[in-house]
Amino acid sequence: MGSTIGNMIKIYFSLIVFLFLLFYVALPKADPLPRQEMKAFMQTLSARKINIGLQRELLLLEEKNAVHQRLDLLIGLKTSLTETEKAQLQQEGVILRSVIGTIATATAPAEKIPAVASFDFIEYIELSTRLQMKGDLHEKP
Repeated sequence: MGSTIGNMIKIYFSLIVFLFLLFYVALPKADPLPRQEMKAFMQTLSARKINIGLQRELLLLEEKNAVHQRLDLLIGLKTSLTETEKAQLQQEGVILRSVIGTIATATAPAEKIPAVASFDFIEYIELSTRLQMKGDLHEKP
């Protein structure tokens, strides 16, 4: 009788584990981008340098046929820019606003961003965001 109860416990436990694994496998996998299929220009190794928010924006602009729109960017550089590297960026339509050390702010046509990301001296590219002052400037004592 004791071995029968032990066998039933083993079967019950195995059934629970089986159902858990079945449930886990059946869960839909989340897609980080709005569409299942990424466009060809986003399937390159240089796409890893492009922030996910910027990747989404590029796909949305492509869907709207607005790839000529200029975007404000924050660009991380591997080292300080040389004149040759600045010229390369300008050839791709990038307008540098400021460069401080290994960080640059710029604008560029959306369609040129994947080409810019392919440059060896680029570490990452993301959309720039406006910062607002926070603090106690408007707070009453």
